[in-house]
Amino acid sequence: MTVIHDIISGFVRLETDLRISGPPPSLQIDVYGWHNYNDKISHIIINLNAKIWGVIIGSTSATIVLKPPPGRSGLTLPIPLPSDVIRIIEGERLRKSGDVEVELLITCYYVGLPTTLSYSSALTVSGPHNYDDKFTVSLVEWKNALGLKDFEPLLVSRSSVSKLDELRHKWGLFTHEDVLIRLTELYEGVKIERPYELLFTDPEIKTIKSKLSSLVESGMWSEVYAVSLYLDHSGAEYLMKLRKKGAHVKLLTRKPDKKEYIDAIKYLRDNYVEVKFNNMAHARFIVFDEDVAIVMTADLDVNGLDNQRQIGVYITDRATVKACKAFFNKLWEESEPS
Repeated sequence: MTVIHDIISGFVRLETDLRISGPPPSLQIDVYGWHNYNDKISHIIINLNAKIWGVIIGSTSATIVLKPPPGRSGLTLPIPLPSDVIRIIEGERLRKSGDVEVELLITCYYVGLPTTLSYSSALTVSGPHNYDDKFTVSLVEWKNALGLKDFEPLLVSRSSVSKLDELRHKWGLFTHEDVLIRLTELYEGVKIERPYELLFTDPEIKTIKSKLSSLVESGMWSEVYAVSLYLDHSGAEYLMKLRKKGAHVKLLTRKPDKKEYIDAIKYLRDNYVEVKFNNMAHARFIVFDEDVAIVMTADLDVNGLDNQRQIGVYITDRATVKACKAFFNKLWEESEPS
């Protein structure tokens, strides 16, 4: 819905409209100026802040120039939506259970320059003019911008939404859709088999290492994301095998302080494994696509896989694996490049 503002009634106006595009998602703000002068070159200077549910998500500025004769001209101002902003928006959307509300805070000035110097045609200056324009982005449009083109609106009662939210927190899942996936799998019997398996490292049992080896050797993965506080050459070899089998591999670790760790990181980076550092990370886990995860106390080194007493959980529950992957992506975004 286009919003029209009269800057100088009958002579100058500003029009705004908004849509969302993607992926990757971004706000596309259309601004148009109109003037009714035959003897002025009009300049409309615009400063704009965009908010979603009261949170400023970006700002931009532009100048629209209109020359005689009377007419209309405009441009499109994009504001990208980074992943941390999307998480905030999604959290609010799930809480409010509605469409996405966007607010544009606009400050504009008008300067009209006469085309000829004469007593009858003087410089015109007006402003600042402050406007607060509100728009609504439909849920379908928002989901399409995120790349979820198969999304369909579903109307459920508030009590059902509350129950789904209760299960979401109880099961440690990220979205209501994850809860529905798990319930569907249980109904269809997909996950009647055990979706979790305990793994160990001790002098007699090394099931963490054997399970990891079998997953690596299968060569069936397109994306593998790993978090390991410490990593030596033996752990690096697992990731290198995955890389050589065609997987896109990411490693999140702490800044190495020993030569063996430094050498292992260099070996991976030289062979196109993406590495980032995060000294606040304490978790250890590996995610294979959205199918399998191993969450464990063991690092990817000789001590973790062979010598120390460690425990882990092998997970095939799809909703839980997706939650692990989402947590990795959150850690990855807040980490620094190696």
